[in-house]
Amino acid sequence: MNLRMNPVCLLAPAPAADPLCRVRYNPRRDLADEALAGLLWMSLDIPQDTTLEEVKEIAQQLAQLIRCGAGESLVQAQLEYWQREHFCRPASRDKILTLARRVIPLAAPR
Repeated sequence: MNLRMNPVCLLAPAPAADPLCRVRYNPRRDLADEALAGLLWMSLDIPQDTTLEEVKEIAQQLAQLIRCGAGESLVQAQLEYWQREHFCRPASRDKILTLARRVIPLAAPR
């Protein structure tokens, strides 16, 4: 089978990204991330030496996971991991499940 190819298009450079192109500020997303961090701060058993910045970072990672389409079981597993492995505290499955159900609508894209 013979394919006709245009060699000029193969050598053409890819269009460069516009350096003036900026990401649009989304205050709702920032507000949702802050609310999620506050909910995690109040709901999880967090050691006293944990900073708010650390909890905000975890909340942003969780929000990004939810926005990518993660289901309830994956969110629950991630919360259990952070509670047990990151904060080194026992995790109550019922409490984590309730938290996962509350977190998903909060961080879901709109």
